[in-house]
Amino acid sequence: MNGVHREEGRAHSPGIASLATLGNTCFLNSVLYTLRFTPGFCHSLHHLHQDLAETKPDRDSEQECLLDMIQTLHHLFQKLCSSDCEGGADPRDPVLPSALLHSIGRLCPLFEGNQQQDAHELLVTLLTSLQDVQLPEPGPPPLPVLAPSPDPSDGQWCKVHEGL
Repeated sequence: MNGVHREEGRAHSPGIASLATLGNTCFLNSVLYTLRFTPGFCHSLHHLHQDLAETKPDRDSEQECLLDMIQTLHHLFQKLCSSDCEGGADPRDPVLPSALLHSIGRLCPLFEGNQQQDAHELLVTLLTSLQDVQLPEPGPPPLPVLAPSPDPSDGQWCKVHEGL
């Protein structure tokens, strides 16, 4: 029950990767577990990360901090997923969220260092920051270049791929 399996008289966890606590950072781990297991969050974060990587918008220093936090959060969740154990295998070492803590501290100095903070305040800060991300509007697709066909006597025009 509750994700714990009994095998040969001892309890086994379902093999969920754990986060290391860095001083007084249990508030951070609490928020990370909540986001990780919120249906659709990791999927949406993955697509946001991909979209930002593809568009490369103009960035000021605040946007750089936000994009760094998104990339670091995405990387941390990927690391947690790859550290999950299947079939009751021995758990791996806890994942260190130190890069994310540093990234969040750059985005919002209130969360710098290993001080005890309010988990709800961090959750609201992260969700508000993610919600405020603005992707550049995709421009219209480039128009194909028209060039004469190899046989000018047929009077046909052909599309030539962009760049020729």
